[in-house]
Amino acid sequence: MGVIRVHQVLATLGYGDAIGHEVLGIQRVLRAAGYDSEIFVETADSRLESLTRDFRELVDFSHPDNLLLHHFSLGSKASRTAFALPDRMALIYHNITPPEYFVGVHRTPARQCFRGRRELQAYASRCDLALGRLRSSTARTSKRSGFHAPPCYRWYPDFSHLDRAPNWLVAQRFRRRLDQHPVRRPRHRQQED
Repeated sequence: MGVIRVHQVLATLGYGDAIGHEVLGIQRVLRAAGYDSEIFVETADSRLESLTRDFRELVDFSHPDNLLLHHFSLGSKASRTAFALPDRMALIYHNITPPEYFVGVHRTPARQCFRGRRELQAYASRCDLALGRLRSSTARTSKRSGFHAPPCYRWYPDFSHLDRAPNWLVAQRFRRRLDQHPVRRPRHRQQED
């Protein structure tokens, strides 16, 4: 086969969001290391479309020696396509918000989160490796879905696609604030676990 191919697949590549920065950063690192690496998506922000391929093309790129890095945040057609292919797969789990947070607020995200969490369960037997970003919530959700507690990994953001450089001081302050003040659950909801 020659060149090792490590492709990424996800539902949407957004401009300026955390998953998008991570996907582009991973691709930069992989390509710098000599790997052939494409990004397959259902949709992409118009500013990033030229950096992606349609998820349906993944079938033509598929090979059992490939590694797919599947960024799972919600269930999608791209996810289901990747699932059906013979490529080896590592799942990168980007925590899915519990659907109960949206009940009575907005029906569409409640449905998407429910389907995503349900679909996640099928990947426990499909993936060679599962990784997560947030140790506690990732471990809880993935354990319920049939995974062993996934190891946490280091994030490789890439901001080169942005119209202007990020303000690192603001980003550091925001990160410290998130670390100090965890997201609170809605009052109308009972505590899980």
